Amino acid sequence: MLGHFYSGNISHCDEFVHIEDVVNAIENTVESRQVIPDQMAFNIGEPTSPTYQELQDRFGNLIHGKDLGKSLSATCYNNARG
Repeated sequence: MLGHFYSGNISHCDEFVHIEDVVNAIENTVESRQVIPDQMAFNIGEPTSPTYQELQDRFGNLIHGKDLGKSLSATCYNNARG
């Protein structure tokens, strides 16, 4: 198995939205446009996202079947920062 280190801030997270969810949101908005107020904002993503640290810890647990303790990404990130 090949992999690479994430060299950024492991407490950061990224939001991801499936294109199908975007299309559904647009279709629903167009269909409901008569009852939606002007200047209405919609959040079609998840309310929260896991951090890179949480993802790595979860993947490590799934791959190795146990909690690996201190994360390698945290060690590498801290070492890179000096």
